Amino acid sequence: MAFSLLRQAPERGDDGRVAALFASLSRAAESAAAALGPRPEALRGIVDALSTGTALPAPDSARRRPPLVLALDALRAGLFAAPGRDREARLLWREAVATAWLSAAIARLAGGSPGSAGLAGLLHRAGEALALRAVAAVEAAEPLRFDAASVQAACTTLEPELAAALARAWRLPPLVGATLQGWRRVGEVPSPSAEARAVHFGHAFASQVLFAEFPSPGLAEAAAAGLRLDRREIARLRGLFGPLKLAVESLSAEASPPR
Repeated sequence: MAFSLLRQAPERGDDGRVAALFASLSRAAESAAAALGPRPEALRGIVDALSTGTALPAPDSARRRPPLVLALDALRAGLFAAPGRDREARLLWREAVATAWLSAAIARLAGGSPGSAGLAGLLHRAGEALALRAVAAVEAAEPLRFDAASVQAACTTLEPELAAALARAWRLPPLVGATLQGWRRVGEVPSPSAEARAVHFGHAFASQVLFAEFPSPGLAEAAAAGLRLDRREIARLRGLFGPLKLAVESLSAEASPPR
């Protein structure tokens, strides 16, 4: 497939280095998409847990890793690993897991499909994770180091095509694919699906869970209005925050994806 968004002419006066980097990023993105393969078997157990409301396991002092955690480990290694950009990949992974469980919980409260919303929440930043992998591959091959603004620009540019490639390679259900496209547009379209609304607010609450030092005034009120939830339901959702943060931090820290 061609990543046309990256195939653009360099500015006048450029010595061709920018154009060469764009071409390298495009090739690396195509390689990342081609390496996806079919939908991993591990995903089935994760979706089952999201559908049934299974909580993420709490940290285990014996460091046992139950089947759900092993399935998440496998997904992380296959999709959210970017050697050389491990810190950024870890942040995306933490947000993906938190958003998945919050999106499923919100869908359960707001009348959507917890499995579809949870899976879309788990994959809602996967296109950016694959783009980050492409960036890391180019950095290793050149060698060079992109600054933060360049990484952000590359991830933003590549994300739509990589997310679409993921949906095709894994043959994601239509509802999940539509939710991956629609969660960012909640508030712009007249009637977003319950699943898109669940991921939209799951993403927002995940940031509050993981980065409590950056509060989001008015988020609970906006969620209550946007999801048509009452105070008790919002309080029930907030009750998940503490245990979820502990579980996500444990998942992120205990096992590093194989390289």
